[in-house]
Amino acid sequence: MSGTHRIRLAGPWQFTVTTSGPDAISDAVEQQRCQLPFPADDVQRKAFSDGVILTRRFHRPTGLTAGHRVSMMFRGIHPTACHLNRESVDIDAICDESLPGSPTARVDLTGCLSDFNIISVQLPAGSSMEPGDLNNQCLESVWLEIDESSVS
Repeated sequence: MSGTHRIRLAGPWQFTVTTSGPDAISDAVEQQRCQLPFPADDVQRKAFSDGVILTRRFHRPTGLTAGHRVSMMFRGIHPTACHLNRESVDIDAICDESLPGSPTARVDLTGCLSDFNIISVQLPAGSSMEPGDLNNQCLESVWLEIDESSVS
């Protein structure tokens, strides 16, 4: 099999406003449900002076093998931190404004997924959450991208 397979992670997500700092993701406790794009209409719109943590649970995709390259792709605001199963993972900026709708960040998850996973994403403190301000001021979409070209 060859090509790229995408799995949308639209929702449900959980969000919480938390204090900024290196332990912000692990300290997030009071969560509310939301969908992407975040902020959505069901979320109170205001300027968050502290960080916002989005969390989502998901299962390991069926048929995934060690030969599959797996990335989590983000479109919209660039996350400041990301944890998979409570372990910090690096975020690569891939912003290409010449391609409308292209992803803005990527996290390489190759070899990192368990049968059951929890992803936590921290959005920048002070992000504008004004209605209609969707240009890089919200997390528009997140998806898993599975590269099947290296699998024989």
